[in-house]
Amino acid sequence: MIIEQYLNRTNSGQLNNIAEEQYIKELRSETAIMEKKIRLLDVSQRELFGYGLSSCNSEELQEIENQLVRSLHRIRETKAWILMDHIKHLKEKERLLLEEKAMISGKLNLQYFPLVLTAYSYPATTRYR
Repeated sequence: MIIEQYLNRTNSGQLNNIAEEQYIKELRSETAIMEKKIRLLDVSQRELFGYGLSSCNSEELQEIENQLVRSLHRIRETKAWILMDHIKHLKEKERLLLEEKAMISGKLNLQYFPLVLTAYSYPATTRYR
């Protein structure tokens, strides 16, 4: 009985070690892939910023320029969309404020102007006819 428990535990321990080794191999592989992607992104970024272009031929330079033009176009479209959306929200806010102003003005007119009109109403005289 004790020997069986010992063998079961050592076998499961070996299985855990194998699983851990496999997991470590997968992590190393993923790390290598990520490092390669980072290097490629770094090269691409340097090209877009204009560094290290002396090794590029005219076709590569033209492609970089085209990428920049497309990127600038997308940036301008996004900026215009954001500004139009902001203007739309401001117009809605203006509309709500004008409605609130009209409501408050109406309440003030009902509350104060009847008193003012009755306090300052004079009987008609022949003098102003």
